[in-house]
Amino acid sequence: MYNNSYPIPITAYSVNEAPYVYTSLGEAIGRAHHTEDRTAGTIACFGGEPLQPGVTARAWLKAGYVKER
Repeated sequence: MYNNSYPIPITAYSVNEAPYVYTSLGEAIGRAHHTEDRTAGTIACFGGEPLQPGVTARAWLKAGYVKER
């Protein structure tokens, strides 16, 4: 399900469907560099879909942009 309406509240998806949320750092980076709202505590997305475990998620976790729910 492609979603272009940000931010996406955590109630929109289960933990299994959307295991990551943005952090305050992710929010600040989003505000500075991206057009969509990446409010801390909301579902982290990649390509219009909830971020899933993998290379991108590991990099974002390491950088502090997201955290696990």
